[in-house]
Amino acid sequence: MPRFTSAFIIVAVLASTALTGVAAQPALAAGPPSPSAPPPTATASPKLAGHPHKRTCADPRPGHAACFAEVVEGVASPSVGNPVGYGPADLQAAYNLSTAATAGGGATVAVVDAYDLPSAEADLAVYRSRFGLPACTSANGCFRKLDQRGGTAYPSVDPDHHWGPETDIDLQMVSAACPNCRILLVEADDNSVDNLGAAAQTAVSLGAKYVSNSYGALDNADFSGYDHYYDHPGVVVTAASGDDGYGTQFPAASQYVTAVGGTSLSPVANPAPGARAWSESAWSGAGSGCSGYSPSPSWQTGTGCSTKAVADISAVADPQTGVAGYVPTMTAPYSPAWQVLGGTSVASPLIAGMYALAGQPATGTYPASYPWAKPSALNDVTTGSNSTGGCTPANLCTAGPGYDGPTGLGTPNGVSALAAATPGPTTEAMGDFNFDGAADVLARTTSGALSLFRGNGSGGWLAPASVPVGAGWNGMTAILSPGDFDGDGRNDILARDSSGALWLYPGDGASGWLPRKLVGSGWNGMTRIIAVHDFNGDGTADVAAIDTTGALWLYPGNGHGGWLPRQAIGSGWGGMTAVLGIGDFTGDGKPDILARNASGQLWLYGHTPAGWATPKVVGSGWNSMTAIVSVGDFDGDGHDDVIAQRSDGALVLYPTNGQSGWGTPRAIGSGWNIMSWIG
Repeated sequence: MPRFTSAFIIVAVLASTALTGVAAQPALAAGPPSPSAPPPTATASPKLAGHPHKRTCADPRPGHAACFAEVVEGVASPSVGNPVGYGPADLQAAYNLSTAATAGGGATVAVVDAYDLPSAEADLAVYRSRFGLPACTSANGCFRKLDQRGGTAYPSVDPDHHWGPETDIDLQMVSAACPNCRILLVEADDNSVDNLGAAAQTAVSLGAKYVSNSYGALDNADFSGYDHYYDHPGVVVTAASGDDGYGTQFPAASQYVTAVGGTSLSPVANPAPGARAWSESAWSGAGSGCSGYSPSPSWQTGTGCSTKAVADISAVADPQTGVAGYVPTMTAPYSPAWQVLGGTSVASPLIAGMYALAGQPATGTYPASYPWAKPSALNDVTTGSNSTGGCTPANLCTAGPGYDGPTGLGTPNGVSALAAATPGPTTEAMGDFNFDGAADVLARTTSGALSLFRGNGSGGWLAPASVPVGAGWNGMTAILSPGDFDGDGRNDILARDSSGALWLYPGDGASGWLPRKLVGSGWNGMTRIIAVHDFNGDGTADVAAIDTTGALWLYPGNGHGGWLPRQAIGSGWGGMTAVLGIGDFTGDGKPDILARNASGQLWLYGHTPAGWATPKVVGSGWNSMTAIVSVGDFDGDGHDDVIAQRSDGALVLYPTNGQSGWGTPRAIGSGWNIMSWIG
């Protein structure tokens, strides 16, 4: 009998103790009260014409970041009267946002900034009161301010007073997009990239599902060591693209974040019936381009970059079409006043707030991928440029139909483009390739054609059952469907060719594939490769493989198309003639493994929180099966199932009962002996 080792358990324990240095915090209150009737909104004003603007933060020294807030000079006003610039109602109208009293309720949006701003809560109160937004205070549990370690030992005030306006406008733009959201301000000790990244990580560790970062440093390979601060599947991480025009900034250039570009936003005087009442063009200051080091995430296609492309999406950022904010002045005595602000520092927290309106991200996915799956739900921005000298390819600095660098895919039209996919009732269907919520089966014929057989969610097939999805696959010596391997919320497949190269074929969520990527070499030393879904409980798809000595190895996926270090998890597996990762066969929420030995016995290796349960025989006579696959919940009863192909070509569904046993098997197909692989 093969055996497992417990190396992977040590990793899980270490991961669970990594945040012990962060003090536990009380939960926030349920949410702010409903707003009273709002006063008149602020509007864009001709007063902005001809007024210069300046970034509040100076160029940073090496290893440090600048904030991207821009203040229009000469239009500051005291705390009375009508502020100049767009207010919340204008922004909600421009981006078709919900104004329902419950929209975004319960969501926590974190804002990461450097240094302490003692007046942050008071300034936020003035802004929200002026525009009729519900109170958001520490007293009612809506607002919370912490240091980068999750405590209240706040850092010193910025000695140059550069970051105060940045902090205020970040908080106020989250409020404008999502008035009912709770807000967590995490203040980094200073503006070093390391401390700002640590603050972002603390925000996630404290439960924020939406984190805005309105700062950056010129993108270079040195920042690859800081990528991990922003690598949080299941969490929205937005980052401003910058205010210096064409060129990329970190962390916007990181593959893990939603890079937010900028636009000029203007009302349309006499819109046509049913047409949008606002127009946008690319803002000349918005950052864009190809990252100098970060690989391209699988969901980015048609960008003109072989690395991560900046931006993904955008919102208003031009100071000349700026927003109203109650922020400290740039000169002594640095007292707050109504001012007009812009920069991609405005756009990043706006987009983070809009993501919060869209609902909680799906576990294990990178929300930057969501708009790429639904570009038609965005306002395409087709005019404007951020470079006077041009660039190659031209779309990286000049707006046009489809993707462009300064504005990404466009700006939100409502929030459906920012929402996680909702597959339906069978959300655990590991083989759902067409995003309809039902488990499917992939099969390769002896001629190398790949077909998708679409499950109907109740143990049968949609018509027509077979959909061609590829040709020329007879060169592959192993094919497996590991679930969502690259973190875009769509199921993928891995395939090994005869040279031992391992290829990722990212699913497009519509029964097809995005361009393949090489994710490994030397895999011809493995006698068997098994998809085991999320084996180590970190929310990402994994792979197990048996080498020629019979050792079983776990290759943990890193959630974005690559691997964490492999771990030995068993030995003596060379005698098994079939091994499959079944998902949860025992009903304990942990993925299990089924294996067939040479005599046809089927063994269950149950994975428990404490390690491995004693393996037990759950079937016999399985040596008549030429293929055995795990497909997730194929019949819609909430339990993961097995499909087996008999030597006579019959396809049989073995429904599991969630308690290590079987329901009544039944034939669900015939003539499958023409298939050389099913999975």
